[in-house]
Amino acid sequence: MTPQQFEQYCFYRLYSIDLDTVRHSLRMLKRYRRQDVRHSILRDIVVGYARPFSGNKGKLFKKYHLSMKSVPSDLRSLHSEMPDVRMRTLAHTDYSFVTPGSQDGQRARGRFSHCRSACMTLENLDKRLTEIERLVKAVESSVNAKVRTIEREVFAHEPQGEYGKEPANGV
Repeated sequence: MTPQQFEQYCFYRLYSIDLDTVRHSLRMLKRYRRQDVRHSILRDIVVGYARPFSGNKGKLFKKYHLSMKSVPSDLRSLHSEMPDVRMRTLAHTDYSFVTPGSQDGQRARGRFSHCRSACMTLENLDKRLTEIERLVKAVESSVNAKVRTIEREVFAHEPQGEYGKEPANGV
């Protein structure tokens, strides 16, 4: 396995962990009714889902991200919405999204309230949990299939080493 292939493999494994964490958060979300708790968990779901698609830095790859080939065509609209929510409401405070004086940028005690926009967006996603679960499972399945393919290729071509042989002394 070349160093580039190894780094790519590591990214896929990390993406698998990210998506598994998102699935667990989706299950946990079902146990809570309080909106403040739900919003915190939804925030984690959005950030965790967007992570594999956000341009991750490696040693050899300046920016590596999961391909759109991993996303089923019927769920691409929802997929696009998830990183967009992350970028515009959770990770950054974009002026174009929360325009002062607009409906989303209501003044609160002399300050602009960003929470209204973020909360409204999360509420919209909260209504689409079944779709989000389908999306996460499909992308995770695609990532895990890629991991299995790489592992089959590597282990099929690598010479038998210590792990492929019985110990000589029977221990």
